[in-house]
Amino acid sequence: MAQSRMRCLNRHSLLTLLTVIGVIGGTVTGLVLNQFRSREWTKREIMYVKYPGDLFLRVLKSLIIPLLTSSIVSAIGSLDLSLSKKIAARSIIYYTVTTFCAVVLGIVLVTTIRPGVGIERSAQKKKVDAKIVLTADTLMDLGRNMFPPNIIEATVGQTHIHIKVPKEHEENPRFKNDTYNLRDEYPFWDFEEVLELRNCSRSNGPTRSTSCNLFRLPQ
Repeated sequence: MAQSRMRCLNRHSLLTLLTVIGVIGGTVTGLVLNQFRSREWTKREIMYVKYPGDLFLRVLKSLIIPLLTSSIVSAIGSLDLSLSKKIAARSIIYYTVTTFCAVVLGIVLVTTIRPGVGIERSAQKKKVDAKIVLTADTLMDLGRNMFPPNIIEATVGQTHIHIKVPKEHEENPRFKNDTYNLRDEYPFWDFEEVLELRNCSRSNGPTRSTSCNLFRLPQ
């Protein structure tokens, strides 16, 4: 009898127990690695360590929309028809009023404050960094895009690591023409995780063509 109770207790508390063990293990591992490290951790090394946790968080985020949708459908389906009509009508009225107020407030603020006035626009176009790809980043981007945090977002773009070219190299014509190799220095350059959105348009005719515009949004 006691053994069956212990087994039942272990089954119900297994997730909590594993969570506590994971928190304690992560804390101890972080303290140990910090103590035995002679120099400061680089941004890339930190990214490698936190990569499994990032994948786990992306999986959890991807479950939000399906869970919310199924919960709302289940809750509405269990209500009376008359009560559902009242809730739907009030929700539509509330959404319409708040959206109207937000639009009016935005128009008033834009016409009165006029943000951006007085800022001189540079005549030069923004320079596009050279495309730098590392094998490790490509494999990690593949894992990130396999578990998107937003299912709808995954249909229009993909996440990837964008390495920033230092200023001392971006003006060098030899670097632009790829006449000398700096691959050994790439892992030490600054980088950021960006969401690359593609806006494509296709024209059919005598010559079929497709044009795409890329939009990079920092994560």
